[in-house]
Amino acid sequence: MKTISRLLLLALLLPACAPDSLTGGLYIIAGQAVSPKTQCMAKAGGGATEIRSIGTLDLVLSHEYLFFPIVKNEMDALDQSTGQISESGYLNTNAINIKGAWITYSIKGLQGPYDGNGKTSLGETYVPTSGTVEPDGGTTTIMLPVVPFWIGAELDRDKAFDTYLSGGYMTAAIKLEGELLDGTLVRSSTFHFPILLCRACLIGLIPDWAEGEDYNYCAPGQDIPIDTVLAQFFVSSWQPDRWQEKLALLQGQIRSLSETLPE
Repeated sequence: MKTISRLLLLALLLPACAPDSLTGGLYIIAGQAVSPKTQCMAKAGGGATEIRSIGTLDLVLSHEYLFFPIVKNEMDALDQSTGQISESGYLNTNAINIKGAWITYSIKGLQGPYDGNGKTSLGETYVPTSGTVEPDGGTTTIMLPVVPFWIGAELDRDKAFDTYLSGGYMTAAIKLEGELLDGTLVRSSTFHFPILLCRACLIGLIPDWAEGEDYNYCAPGQDIPIDTVLAQFFVSSWQPDRWQEKLALLQGQIRSLSETLPE
């Protein structure tokens, strides 16, 4: 009996082995709207904010879409299953350090012809990011390039998006990846965020609240309309692929990037 008691006591004192990876407890609950009205900044806590349920990426002006997911950690504050004690003598908590996200893409609803020679092939991609979300229902907002520039460049070269106001819906399936303080890998459930891809659909229509010298476009080509003259200046300064064709498109000289430039 004494031997059994000693073994039970030893088992209580020794930390249990933590799992190598966990799925569940980490969620994206929504995307936060970041705009000139928010001074182009995200609210870190994620509460009492405007939600963006769908994005718009204008391929004339940008190759990147910045997403601001509100992330929630519903794990208990302490690891009740193990009660692990760190080398510093404190109980390990279930705060999650976010490292990045695995993203896959699907495109539907394209307008116009889809040239097989220009068809974009989008595979799963890993995008790094950072942030810490506390346990017990804690939330935070992080910045994630849900369309990184190399994906946007592929989309921009796709001939399906050559015609003025052509477009289609792309859904990004996002799975966050992070670590607990003891190194245990944590993965979130999948969050689906739709993005309207278009050619020049954000150019020329300025909302009333945007009038004035203090208007800041934050990320030109993303979500917020931009003045036609400023769009032309931006394209001329940035000079992306086929920038001369894009400039002619904005000036109304051609209706598709595939057309011959006027002399």
